[in-house]
Amino acid sequence: MKITPLEIRQKAFEKVLRGYDKDEVNAFLQTLSQEWERSLDESKEVRIKLEATEREVSKLREVESSLFKTLKTAEDTGANVIGQANKTAELILRENQMNADGILNEAKTKAKIQLKKRR
Repeated sequence: MKITPLEIRQKAFEKVLRGYDKDEVNAFLQTLSQEWERSLDESKEVRIKLEATEREVSKLREVESSLFKTLKTAEDTGANVIGQANKTAELILRENQMNADGILNEAKTKAKIQLKKRR
């Protein structure tokens, strides 16, 4: 059951013989009403802050997810670049080895020709 501060202020009690002091009851209800109103205002503020915090958490989770995806993409790209660089390096080494072998064979051939001419 929800009770508003206004309902507390307007609450009326039946008069009975030897009942409570009306002024004391009214003063207590007034104090209770004010405290209840303060509590409701405080609760509303907390709810508003909670909603703002939940929105912020949601945004931060989206950012975290985006950063994770970006990091994963960067890692994958880095791995691909390294793999491609290794393949390129192997091709260059093979090509240079073939060139070196060709130069060596050419030098050997020239050396043989020179030896034959000297004899």
